[in-house]
Amino acid sequence: MAIVRTFVFSFLALGMTSFSRVIQKEQIHFAWKKNAVRWLLPIVLIVSVASLVGYAAPNKAEPKWPDPVPFLQGMAGTGGNGPIQKVGYGEDDSRLGGDFVQDKSPVFQAKIKDQQYWRIESKETYTGKGWESSQKANFRQEIDGIISVRTFSTEVTTNTHDAMVHFVNNVGLPKLAYPYGVSRVSAHEDVAFFSEQQSGSIFTEVDQKEMNLQDYQVYYDEPSYPINEMQKVTSTDDDDVAIDYTQVPKELPERVHELAKEITDPYDNRYDKVKAVEQYFGKHGFTYQTEDVLVPRAGEDYVDQFLFESKRGYCDNYSSSMAVMLRTLGIPTRWVKGFSAGEKIADNPDGDGYDMYEITNSNAHSWVEVYFPNVGWVPFEPTQGFDNPADYEIQAENQENRDTLDVPANSGGAIPKKEEQQPSEKKQQQAQKETPQAEHAKEKTANSWLQPILIVGIAIAVILLAIWIYRKRWWLRTWFIGKSWQKKQDARAFQKTYQHLLKLLSHKGLPLEQGQTLHEFADDVDRRYRTADMRHLTAIYERLIYRNQFRSRDADEITQLWKNLIKQIGA
Repeated sequence: MAIVRTFVFSFLALGMTSFSRVIQKEQIHFAWKKNAVRWLLPIVLIVSVASLVGYAAPNKAEPKWPDPVPFLQGMAGTGGNGPIQKVGYGEDDSRLGGDFVQDKSPVFQAKIKDQQYWRIESKETYTGKGWESSQKANFRQEIDGIISVRTFSTEVTTNTHDAMVHFVNNVGLPKLAYPYGVSRVSAHEDVAFFSEQQSGSIFTEVDQKEMNLQDYQVYYDEPSYPINEMQKVTSTDDDDVAIDYTQVPKELPERVHELAKEITDPYDNRYDKVKAVEQYFGKHGFTYQTEDVLVPRAGEDYVDQFLFESKRGYCDNYSSSMAVMLRTLGIPTRWVKGFSAGEKIADNPDGDGYDMYEITNSNAHSWVEVYFPNVGWVPFEPTQGFDNPADYEIQAENQENRDTLDVPANSGGAIPKKEEQQPSEKKQQQAQKETPQAEHAKEKTANSWLQPILIVGIAIAVILLAIWIYRKRWWLRTWFIGKSWQKKQDARAFQKTYQHLLKLLSHKGLPLEQGQTLHEFADDVDRRYRTADMRHLTAIYERLIYRNQFRSRDADEITQLWKNLIKQIGA
């Protein structure tokens, strides 16, 4: 709009001065006030039409090369909203916020059977600006690569798996990245492993010198967290856990606590309260973005600023806000960092049932773990557009109902009640009574000239309705597809939903080009609408198409991604 205003005012001024020069040059006698409308109106019309055409014209193409200015500002430590950082894993989280320069440089590749989050460490102290570890790290040496770090209890059901990890370009990390349930790590070198129980961080030494591993095999027991057990938890916790993981700064604004209480008041158990906070961000106008992200000023709280002022940010904003809100309710929570699952780059390349994933700097991520007695620390994912790969199950007492009603895994175990519909026979009989004789007489004596008018009126109404339906056909089709998905959230309905989205994007001028992969197309869509939703929806779709795998717990995520994309596209 600044460009439009400049264009309008400049060309109005140019038109008036040009007209004045013509009058002077030709020595024409001109009554300015009397003829003001005659000479000013054409100029205004021409400039207005030109402005409207320019405003409605397509935007310029995206640059072929990335803008070097943010990178240079980041190297210099300056920027409009504070230091501009290069995305990736870092050790210092004491001051969060600010813009990120995206970096898709590969960090490591993982050969694994199913996608996993790669945990590195957790931090327990929130300062109002970021996260720190307040206690001194107490590392202990692990014997024969058997890792003693445990985030959940032995009562949780698990499945044993393994994964091969290879760091590209000799990058390495100062701490080990591992899936939840890590039990043992083996490497080719003579490596000594040291773990720190509180944060869950693991580092390695070779010949008593810290060494970043380039290749290792990790064995892990993938947990299935019991929803019904977690729903039994109200407020009882171990004293040490309650003290260490419910801390918030004294200066935290009271409205953060009030918002958390408002979100969770309808629920009577810890699991449902946690899920309510986790899902809050996707329903109240929050936006995922890595640019134009605010840094809290002196005396301003990082979480409070995100919740009530900016409502825009990336994983650190979402995860910190969820953790702090739960802590204000006395629910033990910790902030966790590592890497998200990455992108699949090969399906079963060696024919052994293992897929290849590539994890880049842009997959550096943070999320939340919540403590449940008798279960342990359970991961939750509040960030919009990200899919929590953790598995949840409803155990024996609810299993029969879940099998028959297909309860979504992330629904909290609640079994939907069938609505009782008892139509009133008396009302139907009253509606079907014969028309009284007096009404019959009126119809017979009606003027015949009303019939042609009625026919013409109906014809006009039908034509107008047909025109409206034609003009709104994409909106109507989108509405019906959305309702169909809400009614039957299965693999077939999801395929229809995704295929319609491709057609809608093609109608909006963004077709899937011949030879273009869905992954490449999703990147184009996300760049156009400045979102990450299409990429994550496509990842779920590819998992269905190529692996014939559809998880019922993805239903809520699919619904939210669909709504976000339809809103962005403007169907």
